[in-house]
Amino acid sequence: MRAPRGVGGLLSLADAGTASVATFLAGLIALRTLDDDRLALYALVFAAVTALTIAPQYMVYIPQRLHANRHAEPRRTDLRADLRAAAPLWAITAVGVVIAGLPLSGVVDDRAAFAALCGTAAVLTGLSPLQDHVRASLHVVGRHGGAAAVSAVNLATVAVVFTAVLVGGGGAADAGGGGAAGAGVALIALAPFGALVAGNLVSVIVGVRLLRGVALMEDRELVSVPRAMLIASTGFSRHGAGYVTNLLVAALLSPAALAGLEAARVAAQPVLILGTGVASAMMPRAVRAIGAGDHRRAARVMRRMVAVVSGTGAAYALALLPLAPLLAVLFGRPVEAGLASARAGAYALSAAANPFNAYNMAERRYGLALGLTLGSELPALAVLVALLPSLGVFAVPVAGAVSALLRIALNLVVRARRERRQ
Repeated sequence: MRAPRGVGGLLSLADAGTASVATFLAGLIALRTLDDDRLALYALVFAAVTALTIAPQYMVYIPQRLHANRHAEPRRTDLRADLRAAAPLWAITAVGVVIAGLPLSGVVDDRAAFAALCGTAAVLTGLSPLQDHVRASLHVVGRHGGAAAVSAVNLATVAVVFTAVLVGGGGAADAGGGGAAGAGVALIALAPFGALVAGNLVSVIVGVRLLRGVALMEDRELVSVPRAMLIASTGFSRHGAGYVTNLLVAALLSPAALAGLEAARVAAQPVLILGTGVASAMMPRAVRAIGAGDHRRAARVMRRMVAVVSGTGAAYALALLPLAPLLAVLFGRPVEAGLASARAGAYALSAAANPFNAYNMAERRYGLALGLTLGSELPALAVLVALLPSLGVFAVPVAGAVSALLRIALNLVVRARRERRQ
């Protein structure tokens, strides 16, 4: 049953927000159960998962959903065929995640713990894009409530693991990992990514059942591999820079510094959750306006998006300064208030810059989107390398702010030139 348009927008917002909260809870599990060395490995591998899962999304799942969305009547993709097409990419990303964790393999003294973290992350590289695909397919056929239900099941499953950690007094972070040894350490290392694996698996099963009864597409989209790679490269460049950032912090400072940075990232993550939710609710309006040739209306929607995420993000960044002690209790480890606030501020700027990328993609200016992304991320990484020795981990939010401001400035310059030519 299709939801009314207004209700559908609210359910889309709830879906995106709930999915992001599940990832936030997984971060809390990592903070409460892992010591500094293992938390640093988690941070590095998490960044790799975020970057590598871009590939199956843009190479397989998104083209098929777009094809399904072109039908006049609701149609769903053949999920089995989609999964078969994505299987080789799953294998590549799974191996890639393990390789991404190798730089810190010598820091984590327990091989079983390393295998547990990287192994569950490798499984997640296949399940996470598939779950996103199932949820998005429910949106395509108008079953927005079903998509929100899938996210709710995912969140509930992760919440069960988080509750078990709280009840079990999971505090390896406080004890420096001394609360578990041998097999116990490996079991604890399964929890963060394992919670997401369980949540994604259970919610995929629910989502597939909710898609029953929807007519199947009779044909499939023939994906242009070079074009799909070009589209995926934009997201991979942005999220890949996050992995490089974490690797540089661990290499030039220490794994303990990366662990502290990860605590600040989780504290600042509500800004990203807000940005994701706002984009899911408002970006479709901008895309429809672009499709109708109404670029002024699309620009108005963009300005509202930027105002909402930047304003509320800045307010949250300021609120983190007095809230850090309370978060330390929740996290089970210290949270540096200034660093968390700075990361939230950088995330607010990044969330304000993201609609420009989405706008370029909606206009099918994929090369431009990639060029502007590289033009902002590469200078930001140079700034990071230059400032890490003097500013320490505070160089990360500075570089993040540089990246976001460059993206905004470059996009504005390009658009101003285009308007002068018209």
